Amino acid sequence: GASLDVRAGEVLALVGPNGAGKSTLLGVITGDVEEASGSVTINDHPSYAWNTRELAMRRAVLLQQVDVSFAF
Repeated sequence: GASLDVRAGEVLALVGPNGAGKSTLLGVITGDVEEASGSVTINDHPSYAWNTRELAMRRAVLLQQVDVSFAF
């Protein structure tokens, strides 16, 4: 299991060895991966209670590698 508490204005770096679950944790936080157990809460409310715009205003994820599919 994991427990994570991040405050507004903090910058968090998620690091660890291959296979440790970093990508899975980010996927669960962003809703791209369904949690096997437990829950994700934002400001003491379940993440599913927020609409897409509200979530975007409260969290951000910066991936290490981003592929752009169009030329500039």
